[in-house]
Amino acid sequence: MDLSLIIDIESGHVRAALAVLKLSKENEWIGTPRHILYSVSVPISRTPHTVHEHLLIEMGRSLSKAVETAFKEGLRKIPKGKITSIHYVLSSPWIVTKTRCVKVNYPKKTAVTKKTIEKIVEAERIELQNAFIPNDVAGMVYDLTCIEQKIFEIKLDGYPVVHLAATNAGKTKPSSKHIPKKASELEVSFAVTMSSVGIVNQVQAIVEKVVRVKDQAFHSALLLLFASVRNVFDDAKDYIVAHVHGEVSDIILVNNNIYSLIASFPFGTSTFLRKSSQATDESERLMQSMLALHTSSSLHGDHHEKVSKAIDPVIRSWSTDLMSTISGARAGKSPFPNTIFLFAKDYHSHFERALRDVAGSMKLDIVPFKYETLLDMYALALEQIQHHE
Repeated sequence: MDLSLIIDIESGHVRAALAVLKLSKENEWIGTPRHILYSVSVPISRTPHTVHEHLLIEMGRSLSKAVETAFKEGLRKIPKGKITSIHYVLSSPWIVTKTRCVKVNYPKKTAVTKKTIEKIVEAERIELQNAFIPNDVAGMVYDLTCIEQKIFEIKLDGYPVVHLAATNAGKTKPSSKHIPKKASELEVSFAVTMSSVGIVNQVQAIVEKVVRVKDQAFHSALLLLFASVRNVFDDAKDYIVAHVHGEVSDIILVNNNIYSLIASFPFGTSTFLRKSSQATDESERLMQSMLALHTSSSLHGDHHEKVSKAIDPVIRSWSTDLMSTISGARAGKSPFPNTIFLFAKDYHSHFERALRDVAGSMKLDIVPFKYETLLDMYALALEQIQHHE
């Protein structure tokens, strides 16, 4: 059985999963959900004062443990399983993803070819890459490399003629019967994901000590989530995807089924725990237990009031940061989406409640996902990629 090894590297955890991305008669027994057959999660040791270099070392240790466990324990549980591909799924701070929309006006009708598009995107990619300042990507900006490049819409004279899903497929799907070969105006919307050569090389070197295959690819976690959400919720056109993990929250704003903003801010699940611990003057371990009891309504009287009073302003600052980031990017250009797809590593109910509180009278439809669902969402998007190849 052909298996894909999915390496999910977040700000606070590394997960390794074995998945089937292509169904065949020999693995029909898997059932639904069919993608993920085995997974293991290893935390990345860090403190609020951990420097980038040390964080990179700790990530490497967690990655090594996760991959070795998946290879030894996971393959043992899967009859005739063989790893034939590796997919690295990276979140902040290990990558930076930027979106661009480029418009070109020609003095007369001009032929637009695939080569025309490639030249425009390549020029913009180089400009984006050169624009970064030190410490943008885990402190290692000087050796940035493009790990993923997605063209997701092309317009000729204002009409969308090519629509690409947020995958590596590279296949075009015409959205109109008549595709003009010449145009006076060309508009290209795309996303570029960059990381450090040092990070990419270290990750591959660690994994290849355990398993070596030719088929390897790097991906942005947010872009895979976007592809999966769009596939599962095909009626949704305007929404927000929020991925809360470790010390970071990654968000993507989608308007009219096209992402218009990709951003991150330094507040995640570990941040919430640490700040709540500081607010109550309790240890993080005790605070973790108190938050669990608070979530299940098992705290009463003074204890419940103490925890609520401490965590309310903390979680409110997260939702305020999220809303202000999105509002600033919108600048009144489009209506504020009333749907949020929320993926949170821990404390899901607290983040959901914070969003409802900050929304006030605005009707907000929050679609929560269990953290375990993330891997299935990634696998769904990766299966789409393989289907188009």
